[in-house]
Amino acid sequence: MTLLPYSVAPVGAAAFEAVSLAEAKAQARVLHDSDDDLLTRLLAAAREQVEEDAGLAIVQRTWRQTLDQFPACDDYIEIKRRPLVSVQSINYQDADDDQQTWDDAEYVVDVDRQPGAVLLAHDADWPDTRDGRNAVTINFTAGFASAAAVPERAVQAILLLAAHWYAHPEAEIVGSITAELKLGYDRLIRLLRKERYP
Repeated sequence: MTLLPYSVAPVGAAAFEAVSLAEAKAQARVLHDSDDDLLTRLLAAAREQVEEDAGLAIVQRTWRQTLDQFPACDDYIEIKRRPLVSVQSINYQDADDDQQTWDDAEYVVDVDRQPGAVLLAHDADWPDTRDGRNAVTINFTAGFASAAAVPERAVQAILLLAAHWYAHPEAEIVGSITAELKLGYDRLIRLLRKERYP
């Protein structure tokens, strides 16, 4: 399998957080309200970190994955956030450097694959693109539709990180976690990477 250079990023803000402020305060043993804004920011940062580490889209929203080219050998493109809900469009810069939208009759979206994928339709070929970075853009929706649907392991990983960063402000600055937390967090991430989601 040929590995394609790619990047993936959310489009717009998250509509909700997977973990409530009350849950975070209980985890961090905070009994006052003066740090509510800080804890809210830490929850968002922890959720983003878990999404990145586990390859998840915890909050359902639109994402954008860019590639330098279509695959040279493979008949599919792996979508780098799970669970995949749908693909809105695939755009590319053609060999003349003009922006094109790929006809959705030319590809199939597999939301059952873990992670999801875009596959070539029968007798279809990948379009030709210009040489250069970010020639292909895939706009897709991925994630869980509500906080209640978020896997408990993801919730626990977010709580661990947010509470740790709250207790150790210097760790928030450098984005690190201590050795005693790392083992438990890494185990949660490994399990989340293996899980299949509907």
